[in-house]
Amino acid sequence: MIDLQNVLNDWQKDSVIDDMNLDEESRRAASLHAKYIQLHALSKLQLKKAEMEQKTILKDKWLYYGGKMDAATIDDKGWKYDPFDGLKVLKTDMDRFYDADQISRNQKKRLNIGRLPLTR
Repeated sequence: MIDLQNVLNDWQKDSVIDDMNLDEESRRAASLHAKYIQLHALSKLQLKKAEMEQKTILKDKWLYYGGKMDAATIDDKGWKYDPFDGLKVLKTDMDRFYDADQISRNQKKRLNIGRLPLTR
């Protein structure tokens, strides 16, 4: 995953213009443009991948919390069989469990990092 702080540090170095060597600086602009376009494209691909992973996680959690996931899949994932620890939960309260789920929260963090603005 692309580290935003490294990109910002690189940009700070790359954006310095040598006033005494403007002809070379204008040639350098094209390679810098290519560098940052490539970083932008790569980060968009990583974001798309994380969004697809998020959808898979949400589907799995829907099956798990809804009691529709088979025992073999639960065993493969290493989850416990009763996600509510014996509580009776209304369907209207399910969002609280989805939002509090650590796996879902970690994935949401990855998605939000991919959406950070590139300004300070």
